[in-house]
Amino acid sequence: MKHIYLCGPVTGRKPQEAVKHFSGIERMIRERTSREASNEQAGIVNPMILCEPDMNWHKAMRRCVSELAKCGGIALLQGW
Repeated sequence: MKHIYLCGPVTGRKPQEAVKHFSGIERMIRERTSREASNEQAGIVNPMILCEPDMNWHKAMRRCVSELAKCGGIALLQGW
């Protein structure tokens, strides 16, 4: 299974706005990949789930970059 990393703006946004944006894209990717002939959903790495809301920026970036390096693709969200 190929993993896709969701990459988009988080810093400077209201947390609930960022969560909504990332969740919507994750849902869209899951719906589209479930319709493919292979019927295998992509593994999606959503940084809004990966990092706790109160995590400091440096720790969050270390965790995100580590996960990004394991992925086979990136989905760049609008505004990024």
